[in-house]
Amino acid sequence: GLYYASGDRTSSAEQVVDELRGFMAETGTKAVKFRLGARLKTTPFSDARDAKLIPLARKALGDDAVLYADANSSYQVPQALRVGRMLSELNYGYFEEPVWFEDFAETKQVSDALPITIAGGEQESSLRRFETMIAERVVDLVQPDILYFGGLSRAIRVARMADAAGMKAVPHISGDGLGFLNVLHFAAVVPN
Repeated sequence: GLYYASGDRTSSAEQVVDELRGFMAETGTKAVKFRLGARLKTTPFSDARDAKLIPLARKALGDDAVLYADANSSYQVPQALRVGRMLSELNYGYFEEPVWFEDFAETKQVSDALPITIAGGEQESSLRRFETMIAERVVDLVQPDILYFGGLSRAIRVARMADAAGMKAVPHISGDGLGFLNVLHFAAVVPN
């Protein structure tokens, strides 16, 4: 299903949860995603916020909420493993880009070590790298960005490769406007 994503990294944990709760009430959606880390790095603020936000979101939004967390490549492997274990224990749906997105070895190390679904692919522009990501099971869930990756046809091609390998695909969309129409078309033709 569709989810609401908060890109806010500057607000407190409480403010982010309030934003998510408000959007869930307004739209009726049961799924939300929020950002962890400080985008490609961490800071003392982001570390403290993450430690508070992860359990607070689960407690405040309830056990029926589907929660996703996106680190945008903020962590090194040891921190990604600690955060991933916390997300797993709190029944989060997936953990997106826990480590540097171009480092398949580190991403696979995190993916292999954690029970939570590891998602990735939003930054990817190479079909060949998606083939490798799928063949080597670098992630559990591929996320071709319909705009970044070069359109609906290319994103569907990745989803079909993932389906053949028994993997799920979720379209990533950056921006808004007509991009949402592409997501609906993607969802209409991609069974996985």
